[in-house]
Parts: sequence; C-alpha cells; structure tokens
Amino acid sequence: MSPTESPKETSQAERPDEAERKEWILRGAAGLATVLLLWFTFGSQAGGAALLFLAPLIAGCLVTALRLPTVSGAVASIENWLRAGSAKAAARQGKFARFFQRPFFGACLAIWRWTAPIPDAHLRAGVRVTALILISGIAIMLLMTAVYIIIAIVVLALVVLLIGWAL
Repeated sequence: MSPTESPKETSQAERPDEAERKEWILRGAAGLATVLLLWFTFGSQAGGAALLFLAPLIAGCLVTALRLPTVSGAVASIENWLRAGSAKAAARQGKFARFFQRPFFGACLAIWRWTAPIPDAHLRAGVRVTALILISGIAIMLLMTAVYIIIAIVVLALVVLLIGWAL
C-alpha cells in the first residue's frame, strides 16, 4: 500500500482478485471431482453399472466445473416448467396424475426448495442437475416396471383365455 492510498481503496482493489481466485479454486475442485468420478467409473470392475449410477454425479460436477452463467440460468429456468407441470397435474384426475405426475413434480419442486439456500449459483445448478437426473431415472424405472407388469397381466389373461377356448 502506498502512502497516498487509503486502506479502503486497497481492500476494494483486492476483492476482484480474490473473487477470481475463488472462482478458479471452485472450478478446479469441480473439475477434479469430475475427473475422479470418470476415473472411478471406467477403472472399476462394475463397468456399465458404475456409469449408470455415477452419470448424474458426473453431469452435476460438469455443470459446476463449467461455471457458465447461461448453463446455470437454463437450469434455474427449469423451475418454470416444473411449476407449470405441477399445476397441470393438480388439475387432472386419474391414477396416472395422482400416483405418478403429482409425486414426480412435487419431488422436483422440493429439490428446488432444498437447494435454494446454496449461495453459489453454479454449485446450486450442479446439485439440481444431479438430483433431477436421479429423480427422472427413478421415475423412468417405475414407469417401465408398471408397463412390464401390465404386459405380463395381459399376456397371462390371453393365455388363460386361449386355454379356456381350447378346452
């Protein structure tokens, strides 16, 4: 600090450098986490199963590591779609809306509420991407299971009808 500068001016001049330093530390940490997850995924004996379970974490780490305002803004804008979907599901009657759509949108909006206190917008976007991929994967798995059960019941009913017709 020179004799002509006040301490206030020095601290204001250091703030942008400190913010930039913090930004690069956060990028490095997220990048390191992404590389470690990729290394674990492809180096493990589980093969594709590890990729299936670690893919959401890798996507979230990439969103955090990129630290792009447009990506974080796009993730934040998903909330509007979730709110619209929740309103449509609340207005609908039926088992699909009651047992699938409402819980799905409710869980996704709960993620938004739970992650709102995270101060860093990019980290918040990464956590949201990870959680949304996991929730969507669980929802797809439940839908596929329901379809398989329905197909099995229909095939079983057809077999019983065919046997009854043949006798």
